Amino acid sequence: MRNPFRIQPVLFSIPVEEVELPTGDRHPSYAIARALKWFYPRSRGLAELVLQDVIRGKKRHRGAPGMTGWQILVLVVMRMNRELSFDEVAMEFNEFRFLRRILEIDDIDERRFTAKALHDNFHRIHPETIEQILVWFAELMKQEGIEDGQQVRGDSFVCGRPIHYPTGAIPKS
Repeated sequence: MRNPFRIQPVLFSIPVEEVELPTGDRHPSYAIARALKWFYPRSRGLAELVLQDVIRGKKRHRGAPGMTGWQILVLVVMRMNRELSFDEVAMEFNEFRFLRRILEIDDIDERRFTAKALHDNFHRIHPETIEQILVWFAELMKQEGIEDGQQVRGDSFVCGRPIHYPTGAIPKS
């Protein structure tokens, strides 16, 4: 049974829009959580799109309750923006209280996310959907002033080159 968002809030749960986040901390998870908090009411269409990719023709209201569309959307944003492994995302989802609240999980809920469950849900999403999520999220981060889009991030690697090691001999002239 899958839903785009949590259907009914539980006792003592905090709405995502009211989750308190530190503003002076420089950890990248806080910046992404601030953007996700702002993004939450605007994400109905994307959460439904993600859920359609994950379900892929199966019956939505049968089976065990899985991750919601919103939780999978947060998984995509956290993993792709921070280049985290599934083990690192599972650790953050399970241990960071502010992130669990962003995921619509209250403080007394014992539910845990495994790296395998995150991996399986992530890989059910079409690449076009992931690209659409990241583009939309980047635009919203620019509008909110969290990211200005001016800094370029890149990765590089060394290609094989022929190397001539010194022989120790000094050429005579």
